[in-house]
Amino acid sequence: MKRVLAVPAALIVATVLASCGGGRVGPGHGAGPARHAAGGHPAGPGAGRTTTAPSPPSPVTIPPASGPAPAVAAAPPATSTGTGSAPGGPCLVPPSPTVTATPDVTLDDLFTSYGNRGRGATWTGGDGTESVALPDGRELWFFADSYLGKVSDGQRVRPGSPLVHNVLVIERRGILTRTLHKHFNGAPVAYVSPAPQAPTAYGFWPGSMVVHGATLQVIGIDVTFGAGGAFTVTGNALATFSLPRLGLLGVHPLASSPQDWSGGVMHDGGYTYLYGSSKTETYVARVVGDDLSAPWQYYDGSGWTADAASAAPIETVGTLSHFSVSRVGNTYVFITKSSWDTSEITASFGCSPVGPFGPPQPIYATPEESTYPAGDGIITYGAFAHPELGTSPKTLVVSYDVGAIGPMSGSISDTSVYRPRFLEVTVS
Repeated sequence: MKRVLAVPAALIVATVLASCGGGRVGPGHGAGPARHAAGGHPAGPGAGRTTTAPSPPSPVTIPPASGPAPAVAAAPPATSTGTGSAPGGPCLVPPSPTVTATPDVTLDDLFTSYGNRGRGATWTGGDGTESVALPDGRELWFFADSYLGKVSDGQRVRPGSPLVHNVLVIERRGILTRTLHKHFNGAPVAYVSPAPQAPTAYGFWPGSMVVHGATLQVIGIDVTFGAGGAFTVTGNALATFSLPRLGLLGVHPLASSPQDWSGGVMHDGGYTYLYGSSKTETYVARVVGDDLSAPWQYYDGSGWTADAASAAPIETVGTLSHFSVSRVGNTYVFITKSSWDTSEITASFGCSPVGPFGPPQPIYATPEESTYPAGDGIITYGAFAHPELGTSPKTLVVSYDVGAIGPMSGSISDTSVYRPRFLEVTVS
């Protein structure tokens, strides 16, 4: 499904939400690029491109799975209080746990300190917050649209704060040490572009990340950009990097799909589960092991199939595309912020990677909408868990993004806006 937006800022967001049921808002393209949870992409990667720049590589078709897929194991009975009917059959339903969520001051301060030391070529803010632990002990942060530049007294120095479509930020031993991006014709550009000779015309918004052997695999969204803030989401792509150098080995569009598969990943029971969305519906695929280029199996409502067209939704909760499912003990926790109209981050709890998940329970109310002047149009979005950062088996670190769709969206000079916030969530 093609989405081309070339309207005033306020209408950009309204159009995205009305047509897609969700999105990711940042600066730079009217009210900012939205990360779609749209039902469908163009008929094949590259559809809707109008520039004459080099096209990205040809689509890669995930090979079909061979042989019958093993059934998903239910959670151990010790954590359950009764039985219910899961999408895959009878499933033990875990009790509703007690959940607490408090600001993670350590991570908030880490990114505030680093962003406010902007030295011209370093990250000062971004959204689409993703992370992964690398085998050498580093933590890798991958942001979508991001500001670089200098900061003075908590304000981004403008002009001189370029917006690029993605960056890597390296954390080592609890310290953010480097921002990785590239240059084109002397100007900073994204670290990853589907078309390196046209990095401002074609973009890659990163999503789920998986370490596979000596490589890092990232499923993201291919985007084309036009004049007047117009952009088109053309589908999902798989970017592969060498480790430990983080050299880009390639970006390959995936076969066209009605789902956006960049939602989140979870490792469990010898599989890597991939979560996708289409409007308010959530879907699940999986691969054996941790190679995202291996054959995909899709959950069809009762089992697993190699037929992508047979994928069936497991949830109908709004996700704004950026969401996650994580295992905490014997409980599977679905974290999302379902609507732009609420400050609530919610959690649902299930007994398997495909659910059933109970009704969403509010776990945290983001305060930013009420702590900034009403005219600034501050919004929060993109709630996402980072399970590798939990400080105990019962904790999750959850991030959310802070942006603006009002007058502030045209400049976002305030460095506290367009920057993630972090929570420590305890499930007991």
